[in-house]
Amino acid sequence: MSEHRYETAPVEQQGMPAGVPYIIGNEAAERFSYYGMKAILALFMTTHLHDAAGNLDTFSDAQATKWIHNFVAATYFFPLLGAILSDWLLGKYRTILYLSLVYCAGHGVLALMDAKIGVHQQTLLFWGLALIAIGAGGIKPCVSAHVGDQFGRMNQYLLPVIFAWFYFSINFGSTISTLLTPELAASPNFGYSWAFGVPGVLMAIATFVFWLGRNKFVHVPPAGGGFVRQMFKGNGLKVMANLIPLFLFVAPFWAIFDQSASRWVLQAQQMDRRVFGWVLRSDQFQAVNPILVMAFIPLFSYVVYPLMGKFFKVTPMRKIGIGLFLVLPSFLIPAWVESRLTQETSVFAGDMGTDEEREQNEALRKIIRANDPSATVISVNVDRSVQPTRVAVLSVDPDRLGGGDSDGLEAFREHLSTAGYTDIEMTVESINVPSIGWQILAYIFLTAAEVMISITCLEFSYTQAPNEMKSYIMGLYLLFSVAVGNQITAWVNAVIEYYQAKGVELLPGASYYWFFTGFMTVSAVLFVIWSRTYRGQTYLQDSPVEDEFHGEDVPPREV
Repeated sequence: MSEHRYETAPVEQQGMPAGVPYIIGNEAAERFSYYGMKAILALFMTTHLHDAAGNLDTFSDAQATKWIHNFVAATYFFPLLGAILSDWLLGKYRTILYLSLVYCAGHGVLALMDAKIGVHQQTLLFWGLALIAIGAGGIKPCVSAHVGDQFGRMNQYLLPVIFAWFYFSINFGSTISTLLTPELAASPNFGYSWAFGVPGVLMAIATFVFWLGRNKFVHVPPAGGGFVRQMFKGNGLKVMANLIPLFLFVAPFWAIFDQSASRWVLQAQQMDRRVFGWVLRSDQFQAVNPILVMAFIPLFSYVVYPLMGKFFKVTPMRKIGIGLFLVLPSFLIPAWVESRLTQETSVFAGDMGTDEEREQNEALRKIIRANDPSATVISVNVDRSVQPTRVAVLSVDPDRLGGGDSDGLEAFREHLSTAGYTDIEMTVESINVPSIGWQILAYIFLTAAEVMISITCLEFSYTQAPNEMKSYIMGLYLLFSVAVGNQITAWVNAVIEYYQAKGVELLPGASYYWFFTGFMTVSAVLFVIWSRTYRGQTYLQDSPVEDEFHGEDVPPREV
């Protein structure tokens, strides 16, 4: 018997460990909080952001994209620090518990968004996201490694099952939150403070559920100096040298995948979002991904992979390689949609003239989005020749204005009058904008790629990591794949923003999507070449080195 109230090494048993339900429950609630908050960021930044005096002070599309992906990159940078804290000093349980409290504090700051406290919302946004990045990032590698720590030699065969359920819980929580929080944000009775606050409540519940399982978990002690020795001795260095190239090849996938929370939301804002008679908010379509993940996990496990196995050996490297190529159509489809949107908009936009008029056009678009995020504005033309009045000429799709009824038009007229537009001309035009069904098709390819890449990388990274370095290797995976991928997207948009300030449009329209598609193609081809050279070993908590992984063409075992 252990001298503690809990075990410090896996118990030899055949079934599921007792602590697993608490980890799964915690993960579902924590992912609800993270994805619920993340779902509303793009529209909040581009339509709702106010200064300390209460005046609208929003970001451009490029600014919002840059901020969102900098935040995601930070969230997946801090896993490395959390992993070091866990494996070296505190252990996984205490690291998760302490940083969860920081996480809750971040949500608390965001919940103050609409409070009249005389602070620029950008300041609250920065500090709230910074605390969430530290908390969510710091616990990320520890939670997935903590799952693996519960299993020993006798029940290691359940690892693929539990990682699949672990991923299922992530997507169950994110589905509910992605549908709910945009509704809270748009509701006149709630608004953004509630939309940011409810995920904070779920994070507090996640922390409590995790604490309840404290005596059920296997608490693998921190390695202390052993962690440092393992990291810098030959074996630890070899593992890192083996895995870091893999992580970097996966980074372009995350550069594309996480744009479903930024560029895809902003694109959906311009599309026909009617689904079975309902007009959904553009930020709610992010829920398509987790819904598909929950369907695809059993589909791939019980149908796709066995079917593939009839033709070739299904190995982790082959899963990842196929997944990387599946990403390509997921960005080719938005590229085509963007070309259609650009073409349709140009029909009505007219000659926008000066930079000042183009800026006025964007400002008007934001006013309309802020007051009715479900509306699609096809063109907003501003005639500045009449002074001192401001003239707004709008051409909009009647389907997004209640069929063109006069009440809808007058509501827009009132919003614009409040903003200082004293001479307003509004025209209603029917146009053929692409259906949101095209974006749903893109999500099918993107989610299939995610199942083959992300779940495989989680399990593979854990099994390839030495026992003293489980969290640390998970941290490296999140740093060199997810963080690097999002930082690439942030850098690209920072360059676009820089040139926009100089009056130059860099990667306009569909060319933006073509750029990332080309980047993904190069990475996928290079991965296929590199994967055949991979060599590694499998480690479990109650076992030394079990066997060797070899390249795909070398016996006795393929990766």
